[in-house]
Amino acid sequence: MKKTLENIIREKILVLDGGVATSLKKYRIKDRDFKGERFKNHDVDLSNFYEMLNFTKVDIVKDAHEKFIKAGADIISTNTFRANRIELKKYKLDEIAYELNYTSAMAARELTTKYSNITRDKPRYVAGVIGPISSKEATLDEMEIAYSEQIKGLMAGKVDVILLETVFEEDNIKAALFALEAILKKRRKNFPMIISGAALENNKALVTGELIKRYTSFIHHVRILAIGMNCGSGPEQILEKIKNISYTAPYNIIAYPNAGLPNEKGKYEIEVDTYIESIKKFIDKNLVNIIGGCCGVRAEHIKKISKLVKGVKPRKI
Repeated sequence: MKKTLENIIREKILVLDGGVATSLKKYRIKDRDFKGERFKNHDVDLSNFYEMLNFTKVDIVKDAHEKFIKAGADIISTNTFRANRIELKKYKLDEIAYELNYTSAMAARELTTKYSNITRDKPRYVAGVIGPISSKEATLDEMEIAYSEQIKGLMAGKVDVILLETVFEEDNIKAALFALEAILKKRRKNFPMIISGAALENNKALVTGELIKRYTSFIHHVRILAIGMNCGSGPEQILEKIKNISYTAPYNIIAYPNAGLPNEKGKYEIEVDTYIESIKKFIDKNLVNIIGGCCGVRAEHIKKISKLVKGVKPRKI
């Protein structure tokens, strides 16, 4: 039987994949591919809405996932960052939110199951991604409804953990926790969540141990697997913030920064070896339990990160 994430995270540092959407941008995708046959008559432009590829070009999405798996990733992220009804409503597609999340989760699950069966000593896991929702676009109740719909689709698609990422407002954390707790309470079961805050310039870390403790004091079914940071301008930007969280928080810690920021040509500015040198500091200082990459991080980066963590003991809580 495959070990749960909560068990295996005690044994080794887990590697998260890289940037899913930025990986998809490397494929030769035409504007019409975002609509495909199913949405070809839809009256709203869907170009660059990469979550739609779960329906229209799922083989490309699977190929992107597979590259990260072959590079050594333990955890694969679903292509669902913007797949909530608040965002989908802009495209007149809010009614497909559940289906979109389910379809994405099943695509990732198919691959992780395949590779877990091939190498049973290295199980792979699926993180069901839910991204930030701005309070300028939705009330707390509306956020909770949107997250609930996403989470139900992701859980039906058999993800191993919910990953709330790139959050920049407390309401996102509150709404996501309330949504998952309500679902789990009805099902009388427990389920893990990872919460990762956006790395913002000159700002303190949003997702701190104190904050999560406050919100989880009345949550009984949601288990916090890890907290941390992602995105930003690169590893060095978040290193000190992750140190502060790691030294004080009674949780597993996750870090997955961008490979810099994109230039005018869309190329992320930090070279692979420079990025890896910075990531090595997180591992050498025993700061993390999960390490990976966000936007601009490719399979090439993940392969080198996988080598870095091999045989290294995880941070102890």
